[in-house]
Amino acid sequence: SVTTLSFSSPGDNASVTATPSDSEGHVLPEFTVTWTSSDTLIASVAPQTVSGAAEVLITAHRPGTVSVTAKVGQASGTVAVTNVDETAPTAAWTSTSTSYNDEVYGDVDINVTASDAWGIDSVGLFIDGTDVGSISCKSSMAYTPSAYVTSVTTGSCDRAAASFVFIWHSYLLYGGVVPFQAKVYDQGGNLTELNGTI
Repeated sequence: SVTTLSFSSPGDNASVTATPSDSEGHVLPEFTVTWTSSDTLIASVAPQTVSGAAEVLITAHRPGTVSVTAKVGQASGTVAVTNVDETAPTAAWTSTSTSYNDEVYGDVDINVTASDAWGIDSVGLFIDGTDVGSISCKSSMAYTPSAYVTSVTTGSCDRAAASFVFIWHSYLLYGGVVPFQAKVYDQGGNLTELNGTI
């Protein structure tokens, strides 16, 4: 059977076999082969137990590299599986504003949405060059307080898509144009940058 596999999209799969044999090369169909993946979040194998040289299916789930091992007694063989994410995420932004105190200051809601076949990792926001907060889709929100942003709404974050609202309390809302930048990373480390002014 093969010793290496490479997948370019989640859900891609391939059938592989391991053939138990004796020291003279005779196939031993009655032996049980046990298959395991070193990280089932990246790639899984099914079924995990087969007889003889029966096929199993290896399926890609997330970017990364794993080892899928077939074992018969003390003997084993390994398939190196690499899932490659070569496409940057798709992302867009919209904004809405609410004024207070005769439009001297107000709140600006910056809504960042993103999607990627392999999954979104994180979304970060910079206002006028200042890092004002980021959200991770793999762990709890990381937020850096600043003179501008008062809160970050987590919105939705599943494996393939994310939508977050950064709420910017601005005394400069009606005093001029302020640049901002959103940085969106996918699970493979690819970056999409959104630039705009508010």
